[in-house]
Amino acid sequence: MADDEPILRQFLKSLDDVEGLKVNKNTLDSHLSILIRSLNAEAPATTQSLAYLILSKVIANARPKPGQATSQLQQAATINLVNLFAPPIQSRLSSAHPDSIYEAHSFFTALFHVDAQVASEIFGKDGVIESVMEASELFPGEEMDVAIASLLGQAGGQRACQAIMTSPDIISWLEDRVEASRTPPLRAAAAVALAKISKTRSDDVAGLPGENTEGASISSGDGNRDNKSLAQLMISLVKDSSKTVVSGAPAPSVEGTKAAQDAIECLAYLSTEPNIKEAMSNDAQFLKSLFSLAPSPRKHQTGPVPVVEIKDDTPSPRRTNLAFFYGIGVIIENITAYKPIMSEEEIQVDRLRKMARGGAATGRLEETRHANDSNQVLEENPAVRIRCSRLIKAGVSSALAGLSEVAGSDSVRRSIGRAMLNLVEDKEYRGKIIQSGGAKLLLKIIHASMPSSKVKMDPSANSPLPAAELSTKDLQLEAADLFAIQALAKLAITSSPILLFGPDASSSLDAVRPFSHLLRHSSSTLLQKFEALMALTNLASLGPQLSSRIAERETGCLLAVENLLLDDNVMVRRAATELLCNLVSSEQVWERYTGEVSDTQLEDDENRSSKVVASRIHILMALSDVDDAPTRLAASGALAMLTSSSNACRILLEEIDNGPTRILQILTGLISSEGVGVADSSSKPQLVHRGVVCVRNIFLNVPIHSPSVAKLVHEASRTGTVEKLQQHKH
Repeated sequence: MADDEPILRQFLKSLDDVEGLKVNKNTLDSHLSILIRSLNAEAPATTQSLAYLILSKVIANARPKPGQATSQLQQAATINLVNLFAPPIQSRLSSAHPDSIYEAHSFFTALFHVDAQVASEIFGKDGVIESVMEASELFPGEEMDVAIASLLGQAGGQRACQAIMTSPDIISWLEDRVEASRTPPLRAAAAVALAKISKTRSDDVAGLPGENTEGASISSGDGNRDNKSLAQLMISLVKDSSKTVVSGAPAPSVEGTKAAQDAIECLAYLSTEPNIKEAMSNDAQFLKSLFSLAPSPRKHQTGPVPVVEIKDDTPSPRRTNLAFFYGIGVIIENITAYKPIMSEEEIQVDRLRKMARGGAATGRLEETRHANDSNQVLEENPAVRIRCSRLIKAGVSSALAGLSEVAGSDSVRRSIGRAMLNLVEDKEYRGKIIQSGGAKLLLKIIHASMPSSKVKMDPSANSPLPAAELSTKDLQLEAADLFAIQALAKLAITSSPILLFGPDASSSLDAVRPFSHLLRHSSSTLLQKFEALMALTNLASLGPQLSSRIAERETGCLLAVENLLLDDNVMVRRAATELLCNLVSSEQVWERYTGEVSDTQLEDDENRSSKVVASRIHILMALSDVDDAPTRLAASGALAMLTSSSNACRILLEEIDNGPTRILQILTGLISSEGVGVADSSSKPQLVHRGVVCVRNIFLNVPIHSPSVAKLVHEASRTGTVEKLQQHKH
């Protein structure tokens, strides 16, 4: 079959010029047999990879381009592809030669991987499923049964195939292979099919009145196999498979075995169930075995992290194992997953759904109450924290670092990001994650997600992130890419940036970029924006160099911060104010809030006009008079710095309506610490200090001949400012 590779490469090259529903049977007539033969499981890995690439290219060329993808064109493309691939599949399935039938199963399985819609249409044709299942009786043997089970596993995950896949005959056949077979590959392949059928059915009926899908399983009727026993079987297969792994090997041989791949895929589906994820986390030997299946991470690596790429035109055996590594990542992610935080509206909908279920299923309620209560306990935060602790103790950081070595897979990288976010959720574990290299791991996968991550590295940089100019393209991140950034933000909130990024402030410069994405991205949640603000605040505290980088116009951070200064959420408003206070030391923010002109080029005349500057200072004045003490501290701290500018003082007194009266009322409130409760009593001295500094700066920086002086003196006496200052004289 290796002799087919030159023909396949030439065919792939010719496909580059074919597009727009031009692919038909005549085009493929001389190559289709070779393509089907090359997707046989016995073909060399490089040949299989090349054949997968060609199949993907053929289907992509037959499909309309994204901008032209109307439903009518998509349906027409599906019909063309079904007409193209159905005849060779059906003819081989009805063949009297086992090799031809085996080829049909292998190609059919590959087609599900590449275009499930086309494969599902063919799977539903009259006589197809009968031909698939008859092969087991006509040519009994493990090899044929594994091919059938693998095909059923692919179909089992498709809703379009559920009517066929839930047939008692198919379920019974799969259960028999799981229970009676002594060969791991066949048991694992059949288990994957059962797990997918069960999961797809659960997804379909979830939320329907009277349906309860917690721990749901599917059976032919006589079978008593549930998902937990299925998971235990797969756990045993993973333990057995890992025994063949050579310690320290860069690429474990087990990743290529069918049994290990199917066991991991099955557990990736089943690990969403609370009792199963609990059982997996409580099995130290399983965790050790699971982590040993991941690639070994590079050791003692220094300098920038190299980017290893798999080019689309270069087939590689490792590409076929991406699903295996992704499965490992998904299992870790599922075991460590916390319950999603629901909004008030979502909570209400969930409550109504449960009421509907209870009313329609009162006869079964008692039977499921105990199991549901147990599952709910296992999904609560204390139980999840214990699971995370077990994985950290077992060395999950090393496994995730190894998975990060897999190039060319966004899915694997995003799965690592979600798992890391789960692991750092609890502050207690963040130190351990940092000690085990978690921050470097996050920086690495964040770097890989950036659109400009293929730029050359700055050899003088201490951080693995690229020293590249920011651009608007940088915001073209998927929402799933934000989880890794959020995890890094959590670490940056509770740990010193120097500990995370390097021994000096300049080492933290490149961390500004991902945090700016988290703050500005259209898909960012309010929590993600809040944590980005907190992380940037810590970075800005390192000095003017970091503050200036954050405030640069290209990052867009400053505008985002200003928009959040008046957010309805107190915590978000406080975080935005604290960040702005730390940014005042930068030249950009200083000019923006004082109206002073320096030798550097400002944004535009409008942004430094007195009226615009006055509105910004006015917001800080308002925030200095809110009930939240930390917000008052940050806003008044910013005012204390800004009032050292004579131009800012002039704008404050002359451009704001009734400026002298309003500012002195607010500053007097700071000096007297009005509105500060017992819980915030420790902030009183700081508020007093800020108020005194502001008053001093205003009186020092307003020219004696200014018309505002007389009114300022009068208001200082009327509002009691002088009296309050005298109280703090000693």
